[in-house]
Amino acid sequence: MIIVQKIFTAIFGLAAFCALLILAAKLIGYDRVWPAIVGPADMGPVNFQSLKKSSSPNQYLACPSGLCQSGEVDLTAPSYALSTKELRTLLLQAIEQEEHIERVDGDLYPLKLRFIQRSSFFRFPDTARIEFFTNPDATSTLAIFSSSQIGEDDFGVNEARVKRWLDYLQPFEAPTSS
Repeated sequence: MIIVQKIFTAIFGLAAFCALLILAAKLIGYDRVWPAIVGPADMGPVNFQSLKKSSSPNQYLACPSGLCQSGEVDLTAPSYALSTKELRTLLLQAIEQEEHIERVDGDLYPLKLRFIQRSSFFRFPDTARIEFFTNPDATSTLAIFSSSQIGEDDFGVNEARVKRWLDYLQPFEAPTSS
């Protein structure tokens, strides 16, 4: 009986601690709490040619054929019958429709974009990195790597984000040669 009481007390104490932590984060603001716990929300740029994904499932990579040398691509990005400038403009239109998203790359390199998108309730930050490329046939393509900073499993959020953006661009895909 004493062991059961100690287990119940420990569980109740842990639950109370978690509840207080969540309440404090809500009052202070998750945007201030997460950096203190896990570091800056922006996980920085990536080099798509040498990118190696971690073993965590909380990330998703769409990459044009032959670019991402690690072979860890989740989806092969299509080519588009657009210039890189036009493709960038259209993708930015898709991203503008998203909630809780901010651009963090400073627009230093026009063909490389980086965004932080936060979940609605806990404000968990995900970083999306995008790079645009011109193909030899004058079509364009892009690579997108979206990953969560916090947690082991993102419940498919990064995959859904990347696919939503690519779906927006789908009408502009270049015809494929058969």
